[in-house]
Amino acid sequence: TNMGLIFKAMGFEKGRNERDFRNIIENLKSLHRREFVYQEYNKILIGYLAQIHGIELDNRNAWNSTFTVSIASCFNYKETQARTYFNVPSNLNQRLREVCSGRPNASVEILVKYLYQSKHCTSSNKVEYSFSKLYSIMNLEKYKKQQNYSRIKKTLKKGFKTCIDLGIVIRIEEGISSLNEPKYTFYFSEREEPFRRIEIQKT
Repeated sequence: TNMGLIFKAMGFEKGRNERDFRNIIENLKSLHRREFVYQEYNKILIGYLAQIHGIELDNRNAWNSTFTVSIASCFNYKETQARTYFNVPSNLNQRLREVCSGRPNASVEILVKYLYQSKHCTSSNKVEYSFSKLYSIMNLEKYKKQQNYSRIKKTLKKGFKTCIDLGIVIRIEEGISSLNEPKYTFYFSEREEPFRRIEIQKT
């Protein structure tokens, strides 16, 4: 890979100055030989996420400098696609900035990526979550600790709107679960249509 492709994969289209170059180098260095624990079939393995073997510098254009990198075997996409991993758009960070106003919200980003995973795993093209499940997924406990209960509802609403605007889902239906708590059914779009705007439907 090269610096330009890495920069684009991180969701940036503008900039590419010396500061951006240094930030990418630091991020790559932080991944180098970092150990992690993962399961592969019936084994628990400990290994490196990535190893950088060398950088071939381009003196005329530093952004064309190429990297030779080894990735852990558990990231073999063809073998593990059905079991573990799922796709997200390479420009997801950029699209999030375009549809979300104000400061980035980590809870909203977690919901977006969780729904990409759910879409990959479901065969019915829809998924249903209770309020308590979404509360856990989006880590909304922090607002309860701050006694800022209005932010919980606002963050959920912003998360739903963001998912629709990104084109991950075409509609979200709100209902009541068998345990008498709010539940939400997300209907996935078969083909992503960024920025399509559809209101949340209540049943």
